[in-house]
Amino acid sequence: MNPPKRTVSKVAKVNMNNSKTVAAVKPNLQTILETRTTSNTLLPNQSSESTSHEMQGCIKDIYNILQQHDARFKEFEALLNENKQLRRDLAQAQELIQQLKSALATAVSSVPPAPSVQPTSEAGTEASRYAAVAAKAVSIPQPSRQQQHLPRNSRQHTISPAAREAAARNFLPISETQGFAFIYLHLRGKEPMSAMRMRLRRLKLQSSRILDIHYPTNNVVALLVYSDYY
Repeated sequence: MNPPKRTVSKVAKVNMNNSKTVAAVKPNLQTILETRTTSNTLLPNQSSESTSHEMQGCIKDIYNILQQHDARFKEFEALLNENKQLRRDLAQAQELIQQLKSALATAVSSVPPAPSVQPTSEAGTEASRYAAVAAKAVSIPQPSRQQQHLPRNSRQHTISPAAREAAARNFLPISETQGFAFIYLHLRGKEPMSAMRMRLRRLKLQSSRILDIHYPTNNVVALLVYSDYY
């Protein structure tokens, strides 16, 4: 009878090894439950209150894991929906681009080419005729050779009588009465210098010969001139 007992013991050992292997590959939730159950089994002297706390902790852990998985699942679902929407938008954009390209190609092909302008012989004859008439009508006088060789200053500059007299005065002998003198004239009232010089020019007096004008007193004007002024 000893051999059958040994066979039974070997089978029992094999079954125990298989159960340990299956327990090792169970999911996390089942592992937590087995850990809680094993701890309760190994401690038969614990009270029912500690067992209740262990069960509550196990349930809480399971709930937290489920919440994490649920949040991650919702995140994946939102990303998937966003990806689908982006794909739809991309397809619409590509379709619109193709429509615009086809419309542009149609518009370019429908534009007629610009007609080439070819001048006719009649228009050229008329233009030549009018050009000849205009050339005959407009005649620009050409300056003579003598005028072309004259300096520019000699053609434009004219000498005034006063300048001629001033140039001749340098060749006259020096007068014995050379100097300056004031001429006092009666005046009704004071006037600005510009108005006074304008009145003197009207009287045929050269304003450049009058060096200074001032009013020494009321109703009197003094003119500073050269003594040899004539």
